[in-house]
Amino acid sequence: MCISMKMIFLPLATIVLLFSGCIGQEHVNGQQDKMRVVVTLMPQAEFVKSVGGGNVDVIVMVPPGASPHTYEP
Repeated sequence: MCISMKMIFLPLATIVLLFSGCIGQEHVNGQQDKMRVVVTLMPQAEFVKSVGGGNVDVIVMVPPGASPHTYEP
């Protein structure tokens, strides 16, 4: 029975990507870094802050006063 390469690669890649965020999160002194999350709009930032609590540091791409429709990074 021959298993295609996609059937092996996709689950393996998914597992690696899921657990790659967990590696290196802890410092030598035992304290964890805050996860940096970049969002485009302020309402998204509020949502991420409410879900992540004190574990996230949220950065908003569109500066205050700028229009998200015309903003170019």
